[in-house]
Amino acid sequence: MYCKLYNHELVEVLSDKKSAKDTNRPGLQIAIASLPGVDGIIIHKLDRLTRSIRDLGMLIETLGQKCLVSVTDQFDTSTASGRMVMNVITSISQWEREAGRERTMSAISHLKETGKVHGVIPYGKMALGDLLVDCEAEIATIKLAAS
Repeated sequence: MYCKLYNHELVEVLSDKKSAKDTNRPGLQIAIASLPGVDGIIIHKLDRLTRSIRDLGMLIETLGQKCLVSVTDQFDTSTASGRMVMNVITSISQWEREAGRERTMSAISHLKETGKVHGVIPYGKMALGDLLVDCEAEIATIKLAAS
């Protein structure tokens, strides 16, 4: 529908099931390989393509003079304004990903500091409600193995 509206020829529809955290995805690799035969790439949403400023730079370099169009984000890199919008959106996407990781690490650190259960319970410990406590039987096994 979008291609028809803007007189773009749709050559192929590609989809990746993996996260946009890196460029190691089959659909993206096929799109990059097809660049010599097309005028550009149309994507649904930029944060589905990449959430990394570094990866975006590599992709834009690979595109060369070809354009990147995002239907949902409404930009087209054939214009200066489109390139600026693309860079702002990618910066925000990368920040969201990094901030989420920082919040997760902070929550895990808090759980560790307070002795609460988190993730896989290590050998020598056991869960007592939501607390992590020593498991004397496993500690005895560790001491026996170490001697």
